[in-house]
Amino acid sequence: NIVRGRNTVLINTWETDFKSLPDARRINDKASIISFFKCLPNNSQEVFIVCDELATLMQDKEIAKEINNACMFARHYKAHIIGITPRVLANEVQCKALFPARITGRLLQESDYRTALGISINVNLGMREFIIIQDKVEVFRSENNRKYIDT
Repeated sequence: NIVRGRNTVLINTWETDFKSLPDARRINDKASIISFFKCLPNNSQEVFIVCDELATLMQDKEIAKEINNACMFARHYKAHIIGITPRVLANEVQCKALFPARITGRLLQESDYRTALGISINVNLGMREFIIIQDKVEVFRSENNRKYIDT
């Protein structure tokens, strides 16, 4: 777990979510979420920010504005923002291009992959497989088997 033992903030999560991160700070109400992102430029230590249900958060214009600003300058603030969403509609998470890595599991249509990942791919994912895009496109299985695909 990349964030275990690190300064982690969980945004918009249930108490039963992320049980492996018992020391993580949880922020769930709108005012506190906005305040947290506005104060991010004052951050002096590395922080991992996990935004659960990112598409739902982005429906609120004030929260969306602060998340977009944070994504644009996250590396300068020593912040790593991890967005989680099961929905892949193009208009719901407009800041996705600002994420240096994107991951998705199996989706129904090729157009869903294009929306979620920002590129077209021609691959049929199996059970427990997912695609990660960072410097290159990779397909992983939950058993840590790796293969590279051409885009």
